[in-house]
Amino acid sequence: MILLVSAVFALLITESGTAWTLRQTPGLLRPLGVEFSFSGSDGSLFERLQLKDVQLRSGETRFTAARLLLHWQPWAITEHTLHIKALELDAVQLVLPVPVERDAGAPEIPDIVLPIALRLDRFLLDRLQFEQGETHLTVTQAALAAQLNTQGLEIRDLHYAGGGVQLAGILKMQTTSPHTLAGELSAIVDQSLTGEQVGAVKASAVLAGAALQPEFDLSLTAPTELRLHGSLQLNRLQPGFNLTAEWPALSWPLQGVPAVTARSGRLQLQGETSAYQLELKTGLNGEGIPAGDVELAAEGNLKGINLQPLKLTVLEGGLQVTGKVDWDELVRWDLELLADHLNPGLYQPEWPGRIDGRIEISGSYGTQ
Repeated sequence: MILLVSAVFALLITESGTAWTLRQTPGLLRPLGVEFSFSGSDGSLFERLQLKDVQLRSGETRFTAARLLLHWQPWAITEHTLHIKALELDAVQLVLPVPVERDAGAPEIPDIVLPIALRLDRFLLDRLQFEQGETHLTVTQAALAAQLNTQGLEIRDLHYAGGGVQLAGILKMQTTSPHTLAGELSAIVDQSLTGEQVGAVKASAVLAGAALQPEFDLSLTAPTELRLHGSLQLNRLQPGFNLTAEWPALSWPLQGVPAVTARSGRLQLQGETSAYQLELKTGLNGEGIPAGDVELAAEGNLKGINLQPLKLTVLEGGLQVTGKVDWDELVRWDLELLADHLNPGLYQPEWPGRIDGRIEISGSYGTQ
């Protein structure tokens, strides 16, 4: 037995022995329904190994990489640690089968308990093409370092670039319930995704709370200043949210000469997509729009919204709108407008006077 173990060790520790072992691998995997090939190797399995033109296929799953590098410390196993110094991949294509639809349940994160600790000093992915059904994703580069042990999961030096999005940050999460997390992320979204009227978006976020009930504080610095903070409830069949947005001033379009500006304001949104409550307070002014204050209380879902009410303080008076707007198949509205002491002369000097009244408006638009 000692001689057998010594022979296997000698086989894997040398470059020639590793090359011979790798040449046998396709034949060993083929009976399992796995096709594996590569064009060349450099190094040994017992420290640093590089493969070229790797191809792996199993059913509808396909993986190819122009280069795969694995550099690890085998002796760290004696300290109950899998220590990978570097894992690098170049020009990767990954195709996954379309997942089988199953009855959705409330998300759960299992406890992560491993017999050994994991340590990854450097992961680097250059150029990835990902496909799964109609989903296509292009990643220019992704890099990180990670560690998983009894203290939890830690991801640091995170960098991502792809599809017009750049991300950087750190993240920590406990491996047992409630999976408490803490992290900081920064993001840049290119104008090619947001359009000329919005421009490039720059933001940073702080994360806390349980992984399925995260709390966050997001600050937008470009193209305008905005703070969004709150919490999500992802541990339910119907995800919930409690969000607050605050801004010193918002203009549209965000680039160039603004047509409308919302002065210092606050928006609160809570509930779930099938039943949410909304409150808004801000001020509005713009080209052809008389300056005024806006207050809105509303309830809604994915099919419509109920104004309870919308109040406009404008032209020395007020305008109140109540009713419903639906957009399920057809756009329908059923509204009541109450005008109180409006002075149109402040909007057009040749129209001095006072407007009081009540108007009911209903209608629809679209085709069934």
